[in-house]
Amino acid sequence: MNKVSKLIAILLAILFIATACSNGNAEKKEKDKDNKDTVIYNDKVNKDVEIPKHPKRVIDMNFKNVGNLLLLGQEPVGVQEWIKWNPELEKEMKDIPKVDLDNIESVAKQKPDLILANASDKNIKKYQKLAPTIVYDSKADYKDILKVQAKVLNKEEKGKEILKNWDEKIEKDKKDLGSKINHKTITVVQDYQKEQMVLGSGLGRSTEIVYGAYGMKPSKKVEKTFNEKNANYYTLSKERIDDIDGDYIAMILFDGNKSEIFNLTEWENLNAVKNNHVLKLSINDASLGDFKTLDKTREKIKKQFENMQ
Repeated sequence: MNKVSKLIAILLAILFIATACSNGNAEKKEKDKDNKDTVIYNDKVNKDVEIPKHPKRVIDMNFKNVGNLLLLGQEPVGVQEWIKWNPELEKEMKDIPKVDLDNIESVAKQKPDLILANASDKNIKKYQKLAPTIVYDSKADYKDILKVQAKVLNKEEKGKEILKNWDEKIEKDKKDLGSKINHKTITVVQDYQKEQMVLGSGLGRSTEIVYGAYGMKPSKKVEKTFNEKNANYYTLSKERIDDIDGDYIAMILFDGNKSEIFNLTEWENLNAVKNNHVLKLSINDASLGDFKTLDKTREKIKKQFENMQ
């Protein structure tokens, strides 16, 4: 019996030691996990991507939204030259090296530790060889984009603050403008001198504000054409200029206040034109979709509405 008892005691001791070691290893792994410098992010395109918990060298290849990085307190290490569409933002980023979609070496040279890109970007696989790459959902709107940026930069609270401030400004605008925009139609038209493009929601060019934030709608004829074409944009022909007639028209212009459409009799006959209900924005005002640019555009749109009867 003594031998059996000793054997049992030895086995119990071994079991106790093994259990203790196992628990110790588990605790160590959990601690290591907590102290890890990376996190897993699911971007719905690449699925799970391991990214730095606190990225330092970030490049956003979607130039339209790169201004958000500054608002989040994260200066990018590279920007595309198309940031020039907003001269103020370009000046603010003048010392940041330029990167080019057609020159992957310009991206590699900046040694990024995190890259963000559109789902339509043809270079995604090349970016993935340089650094962890987050791909924006193709259905993401301007608010969704900011949320992704804030999440992967570990700056979610700042992102929430930006959105809260934006929503408060929009609510004030809607209250101040009241009946001028409530239940009113507006059609956004991008001017290309020789032709014009009618734009629906989700296409930038101020649509984030007049359609998205203010809740206005395009004219009924434009809505009908969008449905017929199963698209949210189309080229405006001279014969169909009256499509865009409604309470307001927002013209996005390349060359000051000039456009060939303004010389047409069909244009002059539009009710919105007769009522001086045409908003005019430069391409610099409306090309980018970051909140720094959008806020400036919002102010200009609101001021123009306020000056209309």
